[in-house]
Amino acid sequence: MKKIIVTDKSPHIRMLISREFDSFKCKIEKDLNQEEIIETSKSSNTFAIILDPEFITMNPLIFVKKINEISPETIVIIHAYDEWRDIFHQNKTLFFIEKNAQSIESVKNFVQKKALL
Repeated sequence: MKKIIVTDKSPHIRMLISREFDSFKCKIEKDLNQEEIIETSKSSNTFAIILDPEFITMNPLIFVKKINEISPETIVIIHAYDEWRDIFHQNKTLFFIEKNAQSIESVKNFVQKKALL
């Protein structure tokens, strides 16, 4: 079963994003700290991490690099305000979705398309 890790500094947004995936056949992890996220991503079934860079205490660029080294196939979706866009350089496993009123639906649609859920 594919696993999706949801992070956000707001517990309400974590809950809303997680709810969007309720109908999918995947496991959702939403209450992990940054060390647990790194440890959990070592599992081969971690498909995606939805990351609010303000959620973690580590430098977000180092965090994403660490995830990529541990699990190069894992997709990392940066779900953040526009001010973060230029910090992250998108590639085949790193994507940016600007946080706004419709972004939770955008995250859901993106993951669904990538995972073919």
